[in-house]
Amino acid sequence: MIICHRSRLVKITAISLLLYGVFLMTLFRKMATSFVLLIGFSSGCFWGGNGEDQWTRQRPPVYPTKGIVTLDGQPLEKAVVIFRSQEKGVAATGVTDANGTFKLTSYKADDGAVADHFLVAVSKHEAPEPPSGYNSDTMPPLPPAKLVTPAKYAEFSTSGLEATVVEKGENTFEFRLESK
Repeated sequence: MIICHRSRLVKITAISLLLYGVFLMTLFRKMATSFVLLIGFSSGCFWGGNGEDQWTRQRPPVYPTKGIVTLDGQPLEKAVVIFRSQEKGVAATGVTDANGTFKLTSYKADDGAVADHFLVAVSKHEAPEPPSGYNSDTMPPLPPAKLVTPAKYAEFSTSGLEATVVEKGENTFEFRLESK
């Protein structure tokens, strides 16, 4: 009887160890897989290194580009400046500060514009202040934002504004808008 009992004990112990081993292998496999994925993604192995995809690596380089916008000789704050590329198809945009100055963005904040000839549009809109307690869900819509700058400057075809960004040299532009 003791032999039978020991054999049963050995079988139960073997099964327990086998199940425990399977559990550990599963756990470690998941941990190992997670570790490999973590290392792979953090090092850039799975998308080409340094976090750049194919489009990012192939896009044209940009060059720091800045400028100033005035309206009737005064700095124009909160105006949107858009450079539309004539050959390379890469636009750049910026917003003027209180001094009327702007820096252009093509891909990342303030990175600049590609070397190209651009048509330029400048516009500033002001939205009316909503009345106290205004609820857009239950009240009629507010009037649309009003164009503050002359309409001709808001269109590439009528603005008369142009700029050429170069690879070497300073890319600083001044746009003097007139309301008349």
